[in-house]
Amino acid sequence: HHIRAFPPNAADQVYCDRLGSLAVEAALAGYTRCIVSQWLSEFVLIPLDLVSAGKKRLTTTGMFWRQITQASGQPDVSAKPMD
Repeated sequence: HHIRAFPPNAADQVYCDRLGSLAVEAALAGYTRCIVSQWLSEFVLIPLDLVSAGKKRLTTTGMFWRQITQASGQPDVSAKPMD
């Protein structure tokens, strides 16, 4: 689940509703020790062992970090030094 500093929009609500529905369907089908996630345009079940196998790192100068700061309205501190 996402932690953010602003209220969810309609797309967030649809996304979370879909994740919740798929999690319930997976549990009712007997799947355990997995999470529901989105990979590209598909929703998938990922085993928890795979999720916890390593750490994902983002560089603060890359495209993904720039998208995060723009989407959340946070200042991009990597672009300029703070006084």
